[in-house]
Amino acid sequence: MNSNPAYKTKGVKCRRERADEFKPCLQEGHLLTGFFSSNPPAMHLEPLSELSWAYRLHYDLAFQTHWRRRHFKPVAAADHLTGLLKEICSRHGYHELETKVYPDHVRLLISLRPADALSKALHSIKTNSSAEMCRRLGITAPLWARGYLARSVGRISVKAVECYLALQPEHHGYARRIRPPVHRFRAVDKKELKTDHASFDLIHHIVFSTGYRKGVFSSTAGAALAQYWLRVADKHGFAIDQMSFLPDHVRLLVRTHPKSSVESVCLSLLNNAQYFMTRRFGSLLIEAGVERLWQASAFARTCGQMTTALTGAVRILTKDVQQLAKTVGSQSERLDSITGEMHDGFNNLIAANETMRQEMREGFNKLILANEVTRELTTQIGKLAYNTP
Repeated sequence: MNSNPAYKTKGVKCRRERADEFKPCLQEGHLLTGFFSSNPPAMHLEPLSELSWAYRLHYDLAFQTHWRRRHFKPVAAADHLTGLLKEICSRHGYHELETKVYPDHVRLLISLRPADALSKALHSIKTNSSAEMCRRLGITAPLWARGYLARSVGRISVKAVECYLALQPEHHGYARRIRPPVHRFRAVDKKELKTDHASFDLIHHIVFSTGYRKGVFSSTAGAALAQYWLRVADKHGFAIDQMSFLPDHVRLLVRTHPKSSVESVCLSLLNNAQYFMTRRFGSLLIEAGVERLWQASAFARTCGQMTTALTGAVRILTKDVQQLAKTVGSQSERLDSITGEMHDGFNNLIAANETMRQEMREGFNKLILANEVTRELTTQIGKLAYNTP
């Protein structure tokens, strides 16, 4: 081997010149084989800016009036607010699924698009409804308190989704392999997300697929990307509770902040993953023959402690219980009235009985007195008869 420094310098220069020849191709997103197959360079793939979606995002919301004032106790005010909320949701492209107005707060079941941030949607709903209802009720703003409650609901519970993600290798037939190309992650200490004046729990089941559904990920690449995604989540203010990496797709259980839309979270994950993979595992992309790590699409579905159907059923049951309580209250008032009447009647009966007994006692005394008088008269008559010749 030639140890001439000039030879080494020349060799490095040649390699650099050849690499420069391929830079335009790399910048256009094309992959190279052959020359860089043994030691692939860092590639440049265009980041995603928009996604095609399959989604089902349902949220159960609750917000109360300022100082818990009972502005909607009148039925007319509650009915008007119900219609107004439906109109506002329709105007902004939100899908109102169910609304229940109480005297001092509102429960709203709503479906949003991936690009919609929950906090922005709530702000639009509360601002527009406050202006209209304050004018109608003749009260001074603000109508609503600052805080709110928001939680995600879905067709299946979060426990079922966690179990499904944990069983992905068995579901796809990788579990029997000696070295299955899968990686599973589950957070031990879940990151706490919080904001001022709000309580929320927004859980999403998200699925990403590789380009052309080619097998790209290995167990090593999945483990490295999982740790990188956790750092991305910390930086962007969301949390990843569970991940399941398979060669051609990834499933995640993600908790988001109300200020973040599902689409912004997914784009940050996809683009950062593409950046990471091209620099750390570019050979896997070359071997798979893909020009882009991900398909420009995603699946997102909300889940929670309660399902959408159960949430609706609870609301119907609550409404039935309230109606039953109202009916029972009315019947109780009627029963109290009847009981009062019976009590009064019983008291009257007792008084009449005492009067009757008093009258009977007086009559009996008069009868005794009359009997004594009769006996005295009889005695006198007998004496007169005896003395008469």
